[in-house]
Amino acid sequence: MCGISGIIGAIANPAILTQMLSKIGHRGEPSYFAEVSYGDGFAVGTNRLAIVDSSHGKQPFVSEDQRVLCISNGEIYNYKSFHTIYGQKYKFKTECDIESILAGYLISGEAIFDQIEGMYSVFIRDERNESWYLARDHLGIKPIYYAWDEKSNFYFSSELKSFEGLLLIKEIYTLLPGEVIKNGKLIKNRMLYPFGGEGSSETQENILSQGRNILESAVQKMIPNTGEKIACLLSGGVDSSTVLYLAYLANAGNVEAYTFYNKQAHQSDDYEAAKQICSLLGIKLITVSPTIEELMDFYLKRGVWMTETFECALVRNAVSYHFLCKAVRDDGYKFALSGEGADEILGGYDYFSRLDVSLRDQAIAKSLEEIHRTYLQMSDRASMFATLEVRVPYMDEDFTSYVTQLPSQYRISEKGNKWLLRNMYEGEIPDNIRLRAKVGMNQGAGYGSNDPGESIYYQAISKYYMLAPMQMQNDLELAQAIGKDFGLIDPNQEEIYNFSRYIEYGFGRLKNNQTRPQLNTSQLVKSL
Repeated sequence: MCGISGIIGAIANPAILTQMLSKIGHRGEPSYFAEVSYGDGFAVGTNRLAIVDSSHGKQPFVSEDQRVLCISNGEIYNYKSFHTIYGQKYKFKTECDIESILAGYLISGEAIFDQIEGMYSVFIRDERNESWYLARDHLGIKPIYYAWDEKSNFYFSSELKSFEGLLLIKEIYTLLPGEVIKNGKLIKNRMLYPFGGEGSSETQENILSQGRNILESAVQKMIPNTGEKIACLLSGGVDSSTVLYLAYLANAGNVEAYTFYNKQAHQSDDYEAAKQICSLLGIKLITVSPTIEELMDFYLKRGVWMTETFECALVRNAVSYHFLCKAVRDDGYKFALSGEGADEILGGYDYFSRLDVSLRDQAIAKSLEEIHRTYLQMSDRASMFATLEVRVPYMDEDFTSYVTQLPSQYRISEKGNKWLLRNMYEGEIPDNIRLRAKVGMNQGAGYGSNDPGESIYYQAISKYYMLAPMQMQNDLELAQAIGKDFGLIDPNQEEIYNFSRYIEYGFGRLKNNQTRPQLNTSQLVKSL
């Protein structure tokens, strides 16, 4: 896991590259900052968070003849199988997962992009045929952005922050999930998952059993076979509790759980549920309890910069999520398991159930289509800002494929949402947790309502504007002038503040991401 950046063209030089990498230094460890390679017409580099074969994982990986190089951000979960497939034709020098991409490309060429399983963004430069490739995983779990400047130089990086100060760049693009570009041209389109089988000859028992096997396999391949203790992010809901339970089974109980919790609150439903599941499994529960003042201050100063969006729901969650991830990292962990994605593929949000039955699968499909720029973006930025990798079993390619091809009643039934997940571990996970309704992160932790106008973050902005009326006027005028170009209609104070920071940081140059994501029922219904 790391942050990657690169430049292709006459302007490529290590000074500009290092400037780009410095903006995303949080994505790697200080001792592995700016590991770069450059030559005639190219400069590429990484900030590395060393997890797999850390002593030999320096990037880029380069072929024996020095003519092909590869860098990547992410984790390749099937890399060991590449040793078997390609081991007779390629001499592996390390156990690093990224080397397996290079080996596969040297032997299979572009077909390697159909063979990789994991979460990743990859850059390959092939001097032999003067070509280069940029690729992204199936759901966009790991980010990658690219741009051309006015002199036709090509740039790419893991975050929008890297483009700050590069004034010749007027437009930035995100590589969509599953896409591959070669020499700047798209050669592989994203794959959208079809939803809703018409029927199934399988019994419910078999469907539940298959779902269990696939999800358990997803968790197992995300846990290194070292026996070392691992961390799980836990809210006490069915999504994170199931991941915790499977990690407990896969890693011989050698697990710690981290829960976001306001100790000053009279009630925290998340904490009570988390305490219950951890007590049942004999797992240590660690609570993370920043003060409201700490959360509000971080939101104002770093929220939009960190998250790279002006969507209030995402920025709010990202701030809370970041404090949780920072505590995990401070305890020495480099990665953690999390429950992101279950709501998107299994219809877990309340608004899915409120839609007409005929619209539900369309809405779920739309939510999954956009998750790379909603909650996967939120979890990536918030965790990597703390130099922590988050792994998401529900976004495993096999599990996603399995869930989406099932008939719709296995996602949302007459008895409730997330039917498959809520029933796979009946009798193993307590019913009050297994059937627990979804609660927003801040509300469940005891930090108050997430509703616009009521959240602690909205209050922080209101207080800020009271002390800075000229800034409020400037922000309002900016939102009124160009907000509609970004889908910002009749914004409230929180939206105005976040949007103004978004433009101020230069993120408004992102051009294939301007349509706002569908984060509520009314938006979804209008889009279908």
